[in-house]
Amino acid sequence: MHKYFGKADLRNLLLIIIFPSLLYFHTYKSPFHLDDFITIVDRPRIEHFSMFFGEGTPEAVLTSVFNNRVFLQYSFALNYNFGGLNVIGYHLVNVIIHLIVSILVYFLVKEILACQSLNTYQSGKKQFQHSNTIPLLASLLFSVHPLQTESVTYISSRSSLAVTLFFLLSILSFIKGSALFFKPLKEIKHKIYIVGYLFFGILFFLLGSGFKETIIVLPIIFFLYIMLFHSRQIRLSRKVLVSIFPLIFFLLIHAAGFLIHSKEIDRLALYKTSEFQEKTIQGANVKLKEIKKKQHPLLNLFYFSTDKPNILTNIYRSIHRRGEYVYNVGKDSYSEKVYFLTELEIIVFYYFKLLFSPFNQSVFPDFPAFNIEHWKTLIGALFVIVLLSTYCLSSNLRLISFSFFWYIVTIMPYTSFIPLTDLVSEHRTYLPNIGFFIAVSTGLAASLTSKKRLISLSFILAILVSASLLTLKRNFIWQSEISLWEDAVKKAPEDVKSINALGVAYIKARKNDKARSVFQKGLNVDPFNHKFHINMGILFKNDGNLDKAEEHFKLAASISTDYLAFINLGSVYLERDLYFEGIQEFNKALRNKPDSYLAYFYLGNAYNDLKDYKKAIQHFEKSIELNSDYARAYNNLGYSYWNFGKHDEAYEWFVKAMNKQPEFPTSYLNIGNYFLIKGHQKQAEDFLNRYQEKLKNEKK
Repeated sequence: MHKYFGKADLRNLLLIIIFPSLLYFHTYKSPFHLDDFITIVDRPRIEHFSMFFGEGTPEAVLTSVFNNRVFLQYSFALNYNFGGLNVIGYHLVNVIIHLIVSILVYFLVKEILACQSLNTYQSGKKQFQHSNTIPLLASLLFSVHPLQTESVTYISSRSSLAVTLFFLLSILSFIKGSALFFKPLKEIKHKIYIVGYLFFGILFFLLGSGFKETIIVLPIIFFLYIMLFHSRQIRLSRKVLVSIFPLIFFLLIHAAGFLIHSKEIDRLALYKTSEFQEKTIQGANVKLKEIKKKQHPLLNLFYFSTDKPNILTNIYRSIHRRGEYVYNVGKDSYSEKVYFLTELEIIVFYYFKLLFSPFNQSVFPDFPAFNIEHWKTLIGALFVIVLLSTYCLSSNLRLISFSFFWYIVTIMPYTSFIPLTDLVSEHRTYLPNIGFFIAVSTGLAASLTSKKRLISLSFILAILVSASLLTLKRNFIWQSEISLWEDAVKKAPEDVKSINALGVAYIKARKNDKARSVFQKGLNVDPFNHKFHINMGILFKNDGNLDKAEEHFKLAASISTDYLAFINLGSVYLERDLYFEGIQEFNKALRNKPDSYLAYFYLGNAYNDLKDYKKAIQHFEKSIELNSDYARAYNNLGYSYWNFGKHDEAYEWFVKAMNKQPEFPTSYLNIGNYFLIKGHQKQAEDFLNRYQEKLKNEKK
């Protein structure tokens, strides 16, 4: 806190805390969505903290931090160890981070204004007439805008929240250090402070890298800050800044993959057969592994340290193997260049639109891929942005210029060298939005000094109230899986991810007829989508129509190598007492997903049916090792011991199954039968009655 911090700042901070808290209070019971099931609910890692840091070697630790978002996983692990799968704790952490980020936005703007007042030709008094207004408006607009709802309410978006938190902490440390560094006279204590700020800046940067890779652009932001606000100290003229701005702008755009200079013809690869897609990606991965052998071990850390490539790996791919990689997006696939150009369109025509007019938000909006007809519109929009930005810079509107830089630089990683399966995700804008709201707040604050101050104030209040109401409305949509996906399908009727998610939500709610209708709609949109076939097969299997179920599972297995297709097909074979055929399918599933607890569980069931109880026990134990919360594995392991004649051991596993999932009826039945054979009639009757009760609740 600098010397300009006072009572007004305390009042402002109170507003910054209260407003967002009121807007997000009803989100605490919002269920898990999307990647939450992979990263949290199925949690192969978050139970065991030791798994986060590989084998413990320095290279393994650094590899884990930079490639696996280890600190993000660690935060989920803390949530799980304190509150299990209670969503309240996860949402509470997200909201708290959002509040802290909003506060840091306030201090960021104050620090920039303080620096601007000291390092421009304008007087400090004139510069500081909005020293509290601009930070307050920027922070409030940032915290209440509906575009932030996905970042805060969607639990897995904690990566965007946390990386923004450490991004701000790091840049604030560097800004404070630079202010002391450029002082004409530096005392000994100032030099110590400079080293301290540098240390914490680097520390926060490293911590942020363990949440999300996009923090890699922070050095660019700090460099531009120095160029803009310390140009006098480094003797860089304003004319130089103005002249290099357009160049920097386009370099930032085109540097993400060097796509414009591709030797191959630009093309949109709309391959309907997943076979080609898989072969393309497999071929690319083989080449990467070949290159890996030739690299120095230190380079392996950054380029090829895990099976999932990091940012630098993808930059390398973009430079040396342009046109070979294919992005799988929905039912279509795109070349790198098409993906890149489409992302530019999304930034200009979708994200900007939502910032100014936050209506019709969607989890998976239907945004068309770039084609040649869009060139004129895209180039025109980019040209206008460059002109506006250059004008702001040439007019000494350095705060606004810095805001433009901030938005452009921080959103660029998503356009190319981070290969993503979704063209649009609103949480990607969380960090870039800070720049936008700083620029807008600067303009709004200037209007308060005019003669029509009352009108300006009313306009600002109207913006804040409208944004808050829209945020409340959007958060209510996130309250259930059905409401979220019904909204998504309504706004993007042909988005296969939304369709599939809605069908799954209906299955969970036991609305099978609605689910079947949704999946059939999905097959009409994309007949080669294996997930639709898997889910249709599950519905037919639950209805007892094994022929139809088998048909859909076989289609899914022929289209994709998804392990769930093989598991479900194998389960149909078990229903028909075709045990060896089932075992064959479960082993196929393990070849595609070696850590599948479900595959081991069904293998245990198959060997139980074959009366090979020794193998059954081995597979159930492996299933429990991979997922220690899967109650059915505990229960069926108890069956194996029971069939072995080891009733006491079986009883222990039945109890563990009951404790893991108290609503699982079968464990109560098995415990009741155990007490019957032991002659404990009262305990047996108690558990058998509880079994009947749990069974009724399950049917309901």
